[in-house]
Amino acid sequence: MIEVAESRGYSIRGLDMSFADDAIEIRRISKIDRPNKVVISLDLLLVTPKIQHVWDSRVQAEWEGGGLSVVSREGLIALKTLSGRPQDLADISVLMEDLDHETH
Repeated sequence: MIEVAESRGYSIRGLDMSFADDAIEIRRISKIDRPNKVVISLDLLLVTPKIQHVWDSRVQAEWEGGGLSVVSREGLIALKTLSGRPQDLADISVLMEDLDHETH
């Protein structure tokens, strides 16, 4: 995946990240979008036994003419619950609110 990202201009490697007693492992790679003056980052989630259910609930998205597996809303909530940081808990509230609005 890193090679694919690099072929699309993502060349800035971030530090490897581990959360929730190594249940969540993330590899970040970024690129600078010079016309828009922003940094765009890809967070690549490694599937560990503790988050296999998140991988199993992934969804497919179109990106730059191809398909890409991304974390589902439910999977993102599960990951943020594992992390348990204040910002993650706030994000869960927003995700749940959005889900409530979509179902009503």
